Amino acid sequence: MAFSLQPDTPPPGPTPALVLALICAFLLAGIVGHDPWKSEDAINIAIAHGFAQAGHWSAPMLAGEPWFEAEPLYHWLAAMVGTVLGSILPFHEGARMAAALLGGLFFVGLAAAARRMFGREAGWAAPLLAIGTLGLLVPMHEAQPTTTILATITAVYWGAARLAEHPKTAGLLMGAGLGATFLAGGLIAVLPTLTLLAIPLWRRHWLATTAAVGLGTAIALAWPVTLALAHPEHLAGWWANELATIAPRNPLSLAHVEWLGWFAWPVLLIAAWMVWRGRRRLTAPPLAVPALGAIAALCWLLAHEPRAAATPAAAAAARATGHGRLHAPATRRGQRLGLVRHDDLLAAGRPGLAGGIGAFAWLAAESGGQRRADCARICRHPLDAGAAGGGGDHAGMVGGACRATALAMAPRASLGRGSDRFVAFRRVSADAMDRPWQDLSPGRRQP
Repeated sequence: MAFSLQPDTPPPGPTPALVLALICAFLLAGIVGHDPWKSEDAINIAIAHGFAQAGHWSAPMLAGEPWFEAEPLYHWLAAMVGTVLGSILPFHEGARMAAALLGGLFFVGLAAAARRMFGREAGWAAPLLAIGTLGLLVPMHEAQPTTTILATITAVYWGAARLAEHPKTAGLLMGAGLGATFLAGGLIAVLPTLTLLAIPLWRRHWLATTAAVGLGTAIALAWPVTLALAHPEHLAGWWANELATIAPRNPLSLAHVEWLGWFAWPVLLIAAWMVWRGRRRLTAPPLAVPALGAIAALCWLLAHEPRAAATPAAAAAARATGHGRLHAPATRRGQRLGLVRHDDLLAAGRPGLAGGIGAFAWLAAESGGQRRADCARICRHPLDAGAAGGGGDHAGMVGGACRATALAMAPRASLGRGSDRFVAFRRVSADAMDRPWQDLSPGRRQP
């Protein structure tokens, strides 16, 4: 038998059709079929409904009162989508579809930026890592401006990725993205993103910098100028709220670590590893662009409320992980860290999917006994189409979701060292998903 000390040939990248199918399933799951959820979902749908019904598109209103905490871009889109789909969907479900559309734009921009810098396979791998990010699960399925902020920030990164080959187009993309980011999230979203303008300045692309600043300023000022002409008192209240939002508060507390730890899991760890590996090439554009954005976003996060400032950090971290697909050598040290092979890279996102099933298991344990039994059977046997049994529509939908998740978690055929880790991961996940039913189901014997 012949042995070789050369590293294994990396497996092929993800199948594009499978990636697109997973993205569509992720975006559309849970969008329709339920009333508005409490807090942000209901608030943002109400603002969008006010735009569609009252016709005052310049001033966000909630229950007839000015709402100073909202920028209008997401609510404009939600109002238009909800109105267009009004013949087939209730307004609140149609408005929530805007989050799915914006999430799709986020994945497109993320894939385009990763492909431009790291190659075709990285372009397909980056959205999969974003799907496995815990912090994106709720915003992608609620009526939240977060999806708009993610999409617009990704446009800025896409423009920065095109800077070397198409400076004019890159400047326009960056400017449009910066202006739209302001309209989507205000100062707290756009200020850390402005640091990316240092890239064209450092590369001496003066035309691109001028185009970005000019177009971004024009787009950003369009709404405040209109608001000043139509509702000057609303502009004053909104601007006072913006200044209060960006004021430093609660710097570097344990809450920041806890929030970022789960919000950007697991892409933050992967991004940090990639930056460490390429620390001697940090001035090269493939690492300089996401590293600059991530550092600025993290500094901004540590000086502000974590909930309000975490989105730019997650977007920058997701952007940086694309470096791992093509530039991580197949060394034994890298294999031990699970960051080398394509299968190992995707494994980092699978705990997020498994965590979704686990969270569902704990919540459903509080419901009726028959539904508990149906859901427990589905979680233990997610690939069994008959596991849904007679549990009704809820159990059937849960069964479909669990089976789709199990298929996404299933490893590709591989004889490498990663296969043992995947088998162990499936066993641990199955045990963890089954344990709530052992502890909480009435009449079941304790182990």
